[in-house]
Amino acid sequence: MGLQEVSFLNYNQLDDIFPTDKYSQYNAPTQLKYGVVNKIEDKAFNIDGNSLVIRNEAQIDEIKFHTLHLSPVRNCCMLSIVYNGIKVSLIVYFRYQ
Repeated sequence: MGLQEVSFLNYNQLDDIFPTDKYSQYNAPTQLKYGVVNKIEDKAFNIDGNSLVIRNEAQIDEIKFHTLHLSPVRNCCMLSIVYNGIKVSLIVYFRYQ
């Protein structure tokens, strides 16, 4: 599952939804904080980047995770997996506005 606009550095909101005993998380932080760049004054506001989550019980032969920084506040993350000899690439991209 691909997720955008995720908080995972100081407080990992993914842990509330996807327990780590059942899921693996692949997190791609942006280089700069979106809230700082856009001068958002709400102290509770936080976006660290994008994430991909996959069930641990999946019989995956190979996993590779990559982060591509498109700008200081834009990135995409890619998870390439090989499952039963079939390669699948999952990509999450979010363009902050």
